[in-house]
Amino acid sequence: MSKKNEKRKRNLEREKANARTAIVPMIAAIVFLALGAIGFFRNSGALKEYEASADIRTVEAAVTDTKCTDNTVGDRTWYTHLRYEVDGRTYNDTATLHTHSVNVGERVDIEVYQRPNGEYAIPEITNSSELAAENILNILSLAVGAVLTAASVVWLASSLRKIKALESKIQPDEKENA
Repeated sequence: MSKKNEKRKRNLEREKANARTAIVPMIAAIVFLALGAIGFFRNSGALKEYEASADIRTVEAAVTDTKCTDNTVGDRTWYTHLRYEVDGRTYNDTATLHTHSVNVGERVDIEVYQRPNGEYAIPEITNSSELAAENILNILSLAVGAVLTAASVVWLASSLRKIKALESKIQPDEKENA
């Protein structure tokens, strides 16, 4: 076997390994695409559920726990655990409040809606502008997934093209012909 043929075989094995490596970004792309799509469906479903609710009302809720998540000047953002009552039934839920301060035990007015199962919940998304804001990360996830898909397909196609070219240049072993 010639040295040139041996080198071609080594290059062929290297390209096959390179083609197998292209699977990693494809898997990452699938994950990003799935997360973006799931996020879109989840957020759209939450808005549709809220809009279809027969009972949307404002109730008074007690703050049971709170954490400041954005401490900028003026209104701050608070992640709060709330306990509220609707039609004699007590619910526990979480909400993000935008106000100067929130203390445990304080009472706040919140909007709740009746879900299809009859339970009440604090809405995550109440209008299309909130939906658009919530979907920004989903859009980024889909974009990253699309870029990774394109890059991995180009990478794989290039490797497969090189593999085909190398396979056509490799001479069969003389021992195999005998």
